Order: sequence, then structure tokens, then C-alpha cells
Amino acid sequence: MNPRLASLQTYPFDDIKDVRKDQRRLLDRYEWVDRTSGVVRIPVERAMDLIAERGLPYRAEAPPAPPGAAPPADAGAEAPPAEATQP
Repeated sequence: MNPRLASLQTYPFDDIKDVRKDQRRLLDRYEWVDRTSGVVRIPVERAMDLIAERGLPYRAEAPPAPPGAAPPADAGAEAPPAEATQP
């Protein structure tokens, strides 16, 4: 970048006001993010109300493996062996 072409912001306070206005627009309104997938943006306040009503989403546990099946590759990563947890 040529230093002679660089310029300072004339009114930086106006710039930050514009940035904050754009951020509020994203946080305070309903809007489609991806209509084909059914993904929407909702206001933060509404999202907090929904979480308070319904709780956080969670994944159901995987069904137990049939007897004799090999354990999944990351099975050991879930919890340390019993002897490692004892003092």
C-alpha cells in the first residue's frame, strides 16, 4: 500500500455508529438466512425466551452396540479409565 494514498477516517464516530446500526439490524429482526433449508434469524430477546421455555437442545445418546461389536474409534476419549480417576 502506498503511504501517500492512505487516509485517516474523517469522522470515526459516524463509522462506528453505522457499524453498530448494522449489528442491531441483525440482532433485532426476523430474517431468512436460507429459505430452502428453513433457517431463519430471530431477535436475540426472542431466542432467549425460547431457550428459557424449551431448554437447550441436546443429542440423544447413541443406541447400545450389539454384543460382540467393536467399540467406536473414539470410545476411549469419553472418560478416563477407572484407575486414572482414583487418587
